[in-house]
Amino acid sequence: MPRCRAHARRPGFSLLELLIVMVIIGIVVMMAAPSISGGLRQTHAQQASATIAQDLERGLAMAARTHRPVVVEVNTDSMVYHLVDRVTGDVYATQHLAPGRSEFGLTSMTATPTSVHLLPNGTVGASFRMVIQAGGSRTEIELTRAGLIRVEGL
Repeated sequence: MPRCRAHARRPGFSLLELLIVMVIIGIVVMMAAPSISGGLRQTHAQQASATIAQDLERGLAMAARTHRPVVVEVNTDSMVYHLVDRVTGDVYATQHLAPGRSEFGLTSMTATPTSVHLLPNGTVGASFRMVIQAGGSRTEIELTRAGLIRVEGL
């Protein structure tokens, strides 16, 4: 093989070209990060509200199936709620919503009232409202006295 061919340009990219592409990709990722994290917080709030709505439905179904009232007990300080049989005291479900205790990573939770009775006939002792927040994304879950559940983003 002649010497002049040994120094000929080989196909591929130089180190400098690869570094430039890596810097551009890094800049694009840094620009997109805030919108991605905001979208993740919104998704967490939506998933948490769907879980709460499903658990309220489950509580209503359990009350109808057992012919006994089910109580939803909410502790907003520790961000946890329980579905409890009012007669026997059996806990049907416990859901943790606090950061580090669940995948939802909620930042705040309020409930009015903090305890509500789900009756066997499908109605509720008092209307119930829970507002959850994950970052800047807030969602309201409302349970009417007629047993209807409404989820709304705020």
